[in-house]
Amino acid sequence: MQRKIINAYPRFKEFNDLAMAGDNVAAVRKGLDFLRFVGKEYERKQVYDHSEWDGDDFYTREAEETLANVLRNDRTPKECVEMAQREIAEIEAMEAYDDYCLAFFDNVHEAIDFRLASAERYIEEMDKQIERHSKEYKKDLEGGSFEYLCALHKYDALDDLLQKKIDYLRSMGDEKGIERVVEEYLYMPSVSAHLINGLINDGKDEEALAAIDKILKEFRVDRFMGSAQLHLKKALLLERKGDMKGVAEEYRRVFRQHLSNKRLYFDRMKEIVPLEEWDDFVVKAFGDIPCITDDDCEKVCDLIVEEKKYQCLLKILKQNSSSTHRTEYFKRYARYMSEDDQRAYADFVIDDLRLRLRYADSGSYHYIVDEIMLLCSTCEVAKSMGVDFVAEIMVKYGNRRALMRELTSKD
Repeated sequence: MQRKIINAYPRFKEFNDLAMAGDNVAAVRKGLDFLRFVGKEYERKQVYDHSEWDGDDFYTREAEETLANVLRNDRTPKECVEMAQREIAEIEAMEAYDDYCLAFFDNVHEAIDFRLASAERYIEEMDKQIERHSKEYKKDLEGGSFEYLCALHKYDALDDLLQKKIDYLRSMGDEKGIERVVEEYLYMPSVSAHLINGLINDGKDEEALAAIDKILKEFRVDRFMGSAQLHLKKALLLERKGDMKGVAEEYRRVFRQHLSNKRLYFDRMKEIVPLEEWDDFVVKAFGDIPCITDDDCEKVCDLIVEEKKYQCLLKILKQNSSSTHRTEYFKRYARYMSEDDQRAYADFVIDDLRLRLRYADSGSYHYIVDEIMLLCSTCEVAKSMGVDFVAEIMVKYGNRRALMRELTSKD
């Protein structure tokens, strides 16, 4: 187990178990002791001299977040929070934390301020943290990469802070303050959810739909699951209006997204779309998938075969072109494809292998030759094309002895 240079897990587990059990006073004490223990061990063993160890290898960040949750809980006595405030200052000053980023303590400070500071001080400190985290969000929003990075959870820390600020302002009845947060950070998931859920709860469905459409404009490619919850909320609102065609479209937009549960949304679409419209609709759904993984490639191709829309296989297989298993999938589905589509996919693979051969070294030859042999086994069309490609290689690269050995060994 990688974290053995400091055997922190038993102590972390003991602390985490206390927190899970709701023994808050003991959990605070144990959490502080844990952070101090790791800091001392980090310095004593001079972990900073070992480049393979990172700041998140010793459970300190998990511990900091768990400790913050306990401190924020109103069942934790304020005296206990005050004690944590004093000791955290000492722990932060340790070399291990001050210089080597074992933990940042933002969550702990937010929790302490939430319990002890005046409203004005709490908001002031919260805004400092939000400002620090929001610079990249605003830059990415302008640059057009917000959707992709949101799906990768780049803004989770900012989103968490904004949710806490909204909750705090709501507890104070500061609706104007909440409006300012919504205006500035509308596209963040917690903020957009707050706005849309509030409109829905107030029965303002049309305003909620307008807000969703406004937010979705920032998801310019709309393919990475960052917008999935917005589409699902829109589907719910359209279903209330009886617009089932619109509902099906929203499920289609989720179906097309990277890493979505394609079977679930496919079945939902099939329930909604009228039988006489299904053929055109499902071809559009299959043709609208912008990127795909190995697992999803198999799932979608199976759905295509179920629906007998074999003309859609070629595009899906091409979408998975960077996969090391691409020709295995072609072999599985080639029998359903027309000869023209078989020829098009085989040509697609051969063109890629032809390009790779220009720059390949001897260590890569067996991968290329293995794929050629696999391609030849997929169908008669590909076999004929593969044989021609091998003849081309023999003429063009006859001076590459290692490549020739690989080819002749497969005969």
